[in-house]
Amino acid sequence: MKFLLDECMPRSSGEALRILKYSFIDIKQAGLSGKDDLTVINFAIKTGRILITLDGDFSNILKYKPGTNPGIIILRPSYPTTSIKICKLLYRFLKNTKKIKVERCLVIVSPTKIRIRR
Repeated sequence: MKFLLDECMPRSSGEALRILKYSFIDIKQAGLSGKDDLTVINFAIKTGRILITLDGDFSNILKYKPGTNPGIIILRPSYPTTSIKICKLLYRFLKNTKKIKVERCLVIVSPTKIRIRR
């Protein structure tokens, strides 16, 4: 699996992906800083990367229908949110995701549950 880290994700969240040996780039590396959501999702589609974000706008299944993109993972860490909480949530999810099909799905990950829309 290849991932695209959205602009709202802390740069340190890439460490979780590195540890688990996943391929990823962030929005800044892709030259998409400050670009709108449609541009971001189109880049993810073009490059075949699953978007990892904190942005709840991507949960709109009418606008970002599951199956029409490589996948979207939305993290919902507990509040108050810190970059450490975000990284731990992402790491824990990805470590266990080998059993879960996330490609072409909308996945919403919170500390207590995982919701998947196919």
